[in-house]
Amino acid sequence: MLLGTADEVQKMIDKEMSLQQIKTQGLAKKWQPWTDGFISTETWIGIVYKSLITEVSKKLTVSPYKDTVFKWGLLDSEQTHH
Repeated sequence: MLLGTADEVQKMIDKEMSLQQIKTQGLAKKWQPWTDGFISTETWIGIVYKSLITEVSKKLTVSPYKDTVFKWGLLDSEQTHH
């Protein structure tokens, strides 16, 4: 479940979808049985998204593509100051 949902969110990030777009689309129906817990699907997507983006930000803050990443809204200046 953890790897599967992270892979799904990563694929949406790869399509340049924003966090809000991913939350609106949601996860595949096969993950529906996992939604009865204490974390909502939207909250889970947010956690996974931020985790994936944080890993990318560590690599991109020294990248020539940094300006593009900020333009797309994938990172903000707070995420790069760890």
